[in-house]
Amino acid sequence: MTKPPKSSYHPDLRRGVGPGRAVTWIARRRWGLRMMQRFAMRPLVGNEIDGFSNDEIFIPSTTTPGHSIRARVYKPSGATGPLPAMLYVHGGGYQMGVPEQAHAFFEDLMQRRDVAIVAPAYRLSLAGHPFPAGLDDCFDTINHMKSHAAELGVRNDKFIIAGHSGGGGMTAALTHRVVDAGVVDV
Repeated sequence: MTKPPKSSYHPDLRRGVGPGRAVTWIARRRWGLRMMQRFAMRPLVGNEIDGFSNDEIFIPSTTTPGHSIRARVYKPSGATGPLPAMLYVHGGGYQMGVPEQAHAFFEDLMQRRDVAIVAPAYRLSLAGHPFPAGLDDCFDTINHMKSHAAELGVRNDKFIIAGHSGGGGMTAALTHRVVDAGVVDV
């Protein structure tokens, strides 16, 4: 596929063509994705959303002995009673990303609705964990949400499953698996 010449872009956009192509070139390489995970995503780990409950839990894996799934649990401060629960799967093409990258979305949602959000740091394929490792982690997380609903302060009868980009694809697969297994209504 040939690239259009830089001269074909609007003059106001020409300055960004070179850097944009460089980023695309880097992102298409395995080492580039690793670099983006290390320098763009890892610094987000542990960040909190001001004014909300920010907890971190570790869920034992049912498929990989000795592996624990780090998950972030967010709730509006002062919310009472069992809250509706959302399992949120971050994006990143199954290769990169962390739950904390969606903080702006979480904050906006929790300002509008009283909802608890559980976001797992599922295993990534780039880190040597091929499918279905990430899906297994998300499935273990939703099972944990169901069995520990009282401890988490969430309803145990119905969950929302959501995600963006690659997380949206994972959400589709997870929803089928949850429904097929009869874990909970979604």
